[in-house]
Amino acid sequence: MAKELTTQSYIDHHLTNLTCGQLKDGGWSCDPHNVENMTFWAFHVDSLFWSIFLGGLFLFLFKIAMPKNATADTTPTGLQYLLKALRLLLQNLLFTLLANG
Repeated sequence: MAKELTTQSYIDHHLTNLTCGQLKDGGWSCDPHNVENMTFWAFHVDSLFWSIFLGGLFLFLFKIAMPKNATADTTPTGLQYLLKALRLLLQNLLFTLLANG
């Protein structure tokens, strides 16, 4: 018979990080349900992947937005306008949130 589906069982099955780490006995494991037996050296592999991916995407976008022969007289590209608009949007949002907090 199938295991009873509860909120806790759903969270345990679907919303746990893929954790790889060194066990107390010296071995390594990638079992997210064995985290309590891991030492300090435990890594959330999925979080590390997305952090590195998004950081690389950020660097790539800013690299292609910067023209090679840019001077003070160079007209900005559409991507530069978009990035500046996003920066101003986030800056205004943060100032609004922090001023009211």
